Amino acid sequence: INLEDIDVHMKKEHTNEISVTDKIKIFMKYPGLKDMTDVKVDKETDQIFTLIKKCINEIHDGETIHNRIDISEKELDEFIDSLTTKTFEDLGTFFETMPKVMHILKVKNPKTKKKGEVVIEGIQSFFG
Repeated sequence: INLEDIDVHMKKEHTNEISVTDKIKIFMKYPGLKDMTDVKVDKETDQIFTLIKKCINEIHDGETIHNRIDISEKELDEFIDSLTTKTFEDLGTFFETMPKVMHILKVKNPKTKKKGEVVIEGIQSFFG
């Protein structure tokens, strides 16, 4: 694969701003490779909560901005526990629509000569 042919794709509806209420907003950061490999817990729900915690960058409460580095683990756990189902859906949309490394590889079956495409998407497809 020619690395210059690989693009980063982002869906138009993507945003890193998640509204909790009219006054409270969460601003997310993208997970790094280390964040993805550090999430090693047994339950899938625990993995999701751990990843959300790693990706919260700021919480805005009106004019007050709380930077992640200034929020204790306990405070962050309590905040996440208080979120509504709708907010979790919005957080899920953030992860589903965030920029992804993607390449479409054109292939040809040597036996049938039939042509097709293979989509390589996400960092784990390139390095997995």
